Amino acid sequence: MKKQRGTTMIELLLAAMISLIIGAVTMVAFTDSVTMRDVSTGQNRAFAMARTAVDSLADHLRNAQSNAGDGDTAIGAATKTSVTYYGLNGGALHPVTYFLEGTQLKRTDAEGTKVVLNHVSSLEFSYFKTDDYTAPTWSPTTNPHVPTSAERPQLAAVGIKATVTADGYQRSLKTFVRLRNSPAQ
Repeated sequence: MKKQRGTTMIELLLAAMISLIIGAVTMVAFTDSVTMRDVSTGQNRAFAMARTAVDSLADHLRNAQSNAGDGDTAIGAATKTSVTYYGLNGGALHPVTYFLEGTQLKRTDAEGTKVVLNHVSSLEFSYFKTDDYTAPTWSPTTNPHVPTSAERPQLAAVGIKATVTADGYQRSLKTFVRLRNSPAQ
């Protein structure tokens, strides 16, 4: 009769070692995929927050109304981090201001001030003028971030750049808004 042989201790240890290595590699791959999912989710959340606020601001600026009482301009005041334009509310023109205060993008209108977006790391407006609204190119104002009162009636477009931080992730957005009701038309 042939003697049956069992598993040796070395074979058991080798099998356990291979199982541990495979388990460790699997665990690293799993934690990496969870981390990447969290990064993607955080970046997407920051982007969505910023996109919603910047799109709303762009829509409002696009529809700014010319105010004959303020030198026939759609933009009442403009700085690097704030813009005041004239908007219709109840059939009457009212100034509307978007501005950065700390890390909050705020909007002030006839109804008061409200926070539009939190966690704004930076906000920057750039202003462009033209003598002919239908011209293919516009030029930046003398100071790209602060147009003079003489340049405000010639404003045809506003550049917006915003950076939002959410859950430790940062996203920057840029958009260019053509003022539909600019008196420079």
